[in-house]
Amino acid sequence: MAIALSGGELIYFEMDMTGQLMEVEKQDMSGDVACLAIAPVPEGRQRSRFLAVGSYDNTIRILSLDPDDCLQPLSVQSVSSAPESLLFLEVHASVGGEGGADYPANLFLNAGVAGFLGYPQPGGGAHPPIPSEGGLGEVLWRLS
Repeated sequence: MAIALSGGELIYFEMDMTGQLMEVEKQDMSGDVACLAIAPVPEGRQRSRFLAVGSYDNTIRILSLDPDDCLQPLSVQSVSSAPESLLFLEVHASVGGEGGADYPANLFLNAGVAGFLGYPQPGGGAHPPIPSEGGLGEVLWRLS
């Protein structure tokens, strides 16, 4: 679980072995946070790998949740306006029915940003945001 306090202080918590909530790390984001999202926990792992932080300075940061570099920035993306929502999407693909090959999951980040619409780029990454018809648009990044 992650919470953002006014002033931009970000605090990340995890459950310990007894089920108690414990503070793991704090980070100053140097400005108020608009929205947060934690990526799904991959199969076979005990914690998520990424935390997305949308800020009123018109940026979206991807932070590591790895114990060795917890809350350290992995990526920063400027957007046209303050992000209003963030959502990680995990997409699995399989081919050939029951006995077909499974492909590893792809992880995307969908960001709601007023007035723009981004779309995925084949091979990873994202095309630059393009204007939408007003209202809340989206920006989509491929993370894996």
